[in-house]
Amino acid sequence: MTTGKQRQELADQWFTMEFVANAFKGIKDSEFETLLMPADDKLQDFWIDFNVGSQSITFYISPDDNEEETQWETVCLPEDEVEKYLVEEKDGNNLLKVSMKHPLNVSGKEGSQIQIYFSAALNIAEAIRNVYGAIKAKVSFTALSFWGRQKYLSHILTVYCIHICIHIYAGLYLCIILFNMLIVYLYNTYLHIVLLFS
Repeated sequence: MTTGKQRQELADQWFTMEFVANAFKGIKDSEFETLLMPADDKLQDFWIDFNVGSQSITFYISPDDNEEETQWETVCLPEDEVEKYLVEEKDGNNLLKVSMKHPLNVSGKEGSQIQIYFSAALNIAEAIRNVYGAIKAKVSFTALSFWGRQKYLSHILTVYCIHICIHIYAGLYLCIILFNMLIVYLYNTYLHIVLLFS
């Protein structure tokens, strides 16, 4: 992304058609990133993309200096870089804490934990679980409603039961294979003994 000053200087070099160059020069930084937000007349707060498809959370932040020409920085938290997450109630809001496997460098600040506050009315625990899964969750139950807690516990139990069933099935399958190998070995030994005495 280019700044407004860079667009003014580079537009004529990059685009030969005058109307395209003028349209490029006319891009307003304050409106550019918001075009990616969903169309929602009620949306007045900061927007964060909980993307289930890419299993990531993406948002934009601006540096502390608040200069007009400052570019907003994109922060993406992909599932494979997340170690664990926690949703808890704090000061009447939901606090999302995401612990990363490796430190991030955002606007010159380095750290391995991201903290984002959300309205208590939003079901952040479910949204984050849909993106990152329940395995990495370290959920504070105070942030969940009664039914949210039941649903969360049911989901956790289902995931662990599936894992246990897979391990039991794999163990049984291995036992069957070993038993078949033993039968083949005993049968071959029997044939060998019969052939020796014939």
